[in-house]
Amino acid sequence: MQKDCPNWLAGWLILILASMCTVAPLAFLDISEGQWIEGARGAMVVNENLKFAAFLFLGCLPVGSVCLALSNGWISWSLPRGILLPAILILIACIVSSVRAVDSGRHWMTAWQVFILPLLLFIAVGCLKWKTVFVVRLVLALLPAGVLVAVMGLDQFYKWPWVSLGDVLPHYQLGSMLYSQNLAAEYLALLIPLAFACVFLRLGKWRWLCFLAGGLILFFFILTRARAAWVGLLGGSILAGVIVIWVLISHESSEVVSSVRRRVILMSIGLAGGFLVLLFLSPYWATGLGDDPPGPNEPLQPNRFILEFKSIFEGQSNGRRQIWNDSFQMGREAGGFWGLGAGQFRIHFPRFIDSSHEMFVDSLNGPMFKQTRRAHNDYLQLLVELGVLGFVAALWLWIRVIFGAINSIKESLDAGDIQKLLLLFGLLASVLTLSVAMFFDFPSRMPATIAIGWTCLGLLVGLEPRQSSSSQFQGDGRSLLVLVALFTIAMSWSLGWRTLKGDFFRVQGSLALGVGDYANARSYYQVARRCQPWEDDPWLKLYWLFRQDSNMEGALKVVQGHLARNPWYYLPMKYEKECYMHLGRWEDARNSVERILDLYPRHPDASRLKNEVGIYVN
Repeated sequence: MQKDCPNWLAGWLILILASMCTVAPLAFLDISEGQWIEGARGAMVVNENLKFAAFLFLGCLPVGSVCLALSNGWISWSLPRGILLPAILILIACIVSSVRAVDSGRHWMTAWQVFILPLLLFIAVGCLKWKTVFVVRLVLALLPAGVLVAVMGLDQFYKWPWVSLGDVLPHYQLGSMLYSQNLAAEYLALLIPLAFACVFLRLGKWRWLCFLAGGLILFFFILTRARAAWVGLLGGSILAGVIVIWVLISHESSEVVSSVRRRVILMSIGLAGGFLVLLFLSPYWATGLGDDPPGPNEPLQPNRFILEFKSIFEGQSNGRRQIWNDSFQMGREAGGFWGLGAGQFRIHFPRFIDSSHEMFVDSLNGPMFKQTRRAHNDYLQLLVELGVLGFVAALWLWIRVIFGAINSIKESLDAGDIQKLLLLFGLLASVLTLSVAMFFDFPSRMPATIAIGWTCLGLLVGLEPRQSSSSQFQGDGRSLLVLVALFTIAMSWSLGWRTLKGDFFRVQGSLALGVGDYANARSYYQVARRCQPWEDDPWLKLYWLFRQDSNMEGALKVVQGHLARNPWYYLPMKYEKECYMHLGRWEDARNSVERILDLYPRHPDASRLKNEVGIYVN
């Protein structure tokens, strides 16, 4: 019989897991004048890179802790059957797909922070047999960060003079502490089921604090107008309710079943119905104007939140359908069984632009060219990057966890453990919310949702009944665990430091560029490029700086280095042509135009591009 996780280890894991799930969404960088390097300019920075760095620094600690505990014999290995094999297949898919990766640096960066480290975190949490009380404590520890995000977002909407939190950090519309309101909503969508599950647990006065926390989060969640997160919460809570009620119906009738059925129905209705009621009452309470986007726009309508919700059923996809069509084509023709490599979607997508051609044209005509970096469907992007092998393995793993949760619910019913059953409902609803949102956006690739989502997956496994006895590692197995712990921590901290340092120098380069300090801007961007050679921004800015100095040979080297990593990105292809033209290398310029038009045969300015380099067509 597997023993529960020791109290001291559970307490330590709660501390570091809660820290990871708190710091990742809240992370920002407050740079003061002269900080870290001479001449540094002050700035407040919030972006995806900083939050990934926080996840890398903290997400490796639970993995290392569990590995060391196993190697010392403090705990036993007891991962339920059916979990390890799909996890190993995902790891194999990451390794094998690297062979086809155009940018190997981007592949391993993405593979580690999106697939491998979250997978190790999931296994580390799931291989322990958790007591219900410790899982409840961990869930409670996740809520304060969500409340802070919600309060800051509400202040950005209502502009409360007595709070003054909204403008502390840079943000776009109601981005709160995650800069983007979509990212904020997808993070909060995972916390809402957990908060309302705690309301129905025997927590005394804490349950009312959980109700208040869930209510604040839900109010701000509606204000974000993030449709993917909305659908995720509705779909996830309804699916979780259907699954649990189905288990209850198939179970022998008893007083426990009747009591639980009422609570589960109330929780499902409370989540989905509460959201819909607040949404349709929004003209009366959502009277702020903080969601007004910058620039000249039509006046905001009082019922804009209702209209946004109705647009889901009217087929308005903001270009998603076109991207999905081209992504599916890419997965079918190029992804194959082994995939193109993690993080390679953005690199290969221009080769398959067809349905989304109008988006490409709009980007050309807009103030700034925008590259399609994600499929806005995590399942399609997974199929492209890790192939059929990674796609099937990931689905296998998630389905296995859900069926394991069903077994846990049945066991809780047999034992009359209502507390555990309601907690399982909250965790299951959170995981299913993430699963549904992944159909419409990319929450599984963002640090805050990675931290919460994979932790909830691990906790579902950790609450499963164990059908087999546990085992102890002996001899070389213990040494291997120590190596895994050291390797995980070293890799995560190395990548986290490169991410943090690269982002710091990229920000300094942008600030220097903004005030015309081109010499320092160039040196800062060169450091940023060395730290994060897979990021496009340092390459593009260095090209501009070399061209500003009329150093076209230097600009050409930068562009060609960029194209070696991202060979079908339109901007460096265009810049290469311009470099050749300035250098008088007209044959090379014509070849550049031919490569552009081979890739973009429906380019709206094809005739102009040809005329510029002397390709005349009768």
